[in-house]
Amino acid sequence: MKKLNFLLLAGFFLALSSSCRIQSRVIGEKNQKSPEINVNTPDVLIRPMVADLDISQEKKESIYEADLNLNMSEIKQNAQAKFMEEHGCDVIINPVYRKITTLENSNVSKINYEVTGFPATIIKIKQTDTLSRSVYDYNQMAFDIKRDEFIYKDIDDIKGSELFLSLGSGNYSGIEIGYFPYISDGIWYYGSVENYNTDENTIDLTANFNDVFEIPSNNLPFSMTSFSLGSGYRANLNKRISSNIFGGVNYSMLTLENAFRNQNNPGGDYILSGVNTLGIRAGIGIDYVLFRNLQVFAKGFSNINLYSMSDDVITDGDDVNSTFNLDNLPRLNYAVGCKFRF
Repeated sequence: MKKLNFLLLAGFFLALSSSCRIQSRVIGEKNQKSPEINVNTPDVLIRPMVADLDISQEKKESIYEADLNLNMSEIKQNAQAKFMEEHGCDVIINPVYRKITTLENSNVSKINYEVTGFPATIIKIKQTDTLSRSVYDYNQMAFDIKRDEFIYKDIDDIKGSELFLSLGSGNYSGIEIGYFPYISDGIWYYGSVENYNTDENTIDLTANFNDVFEIPSNNLPFSMTSFSLGSGYRANLNKRISSNIFGGVNYSMLTLENAFRNQNNPGGDYILSGVNTLGIRAGIGIDYVLFRNLQVFAKGFSNINLYSMSDDVITDGDDVNSTFNLDNLPRLNYAVGCKFRF
């Protein structure tokens, strides 16, 4: 347990000190104001001013990288001014505004404001002698016709890498460090260490001397720690919930609480302290975002032991082979816990 606590602390500080992660979340918004008719009858009628415009038949675009110290209205005004300066126009016909916000580690790092429209230049301004017929017709309407400004998101993407640290507890206590090279791909790599709760579990073994003399021993209590390396895939179900599958290789170290010792054998004094197994792991999990970079998770996996390596010691004499019955080991391992994303 002391070894596990040390690994937990070491992994936590390693994750905190890592500077390789840059997570960028790009959020795009489009902002387009539709044409409106909103003419109110004033107390004093003033002859309208009429401007003749030279309107470009080609739609133009301008991108303004905003100063983050400005408010949004100032950013939008600056974007309009940049468009008119770049394209030498006085008016933007049918403008469309697209705001792209980039977040790095949950902080706004950049705002780009794209303006698209038809540049128009004023050729001549004149004052009519009589009220325009169209203005007169508008005033005969019993209500104003107006379509409101609308904003909608058109991009919601995440780019960059991510490092995470998971702390879980169930029928084991463990730590996992994972890494997403490219968050948008959903593929991640991990390394984990677990200490299993084996208070009520026992193991059976048989020591075989020269394939002739066998000494069976049953119900030996043990402790077990495992190391795993592998990869997985995460799929986002919605903004807060994601599911994942994972798999890899697993190396388990099973240690007998009391070393098995036998002196009544043809080969001499025989001592067995445990067994190590090498196998594969496969599992599934689900994550839920509580707040920004803090998540809770639940997962389950199975370790399949393919190859056993016993820790045998014999003082002198003949060779010894030990066989183990690992059926009592838990097939399904589960845990819940919290995950920190960096």
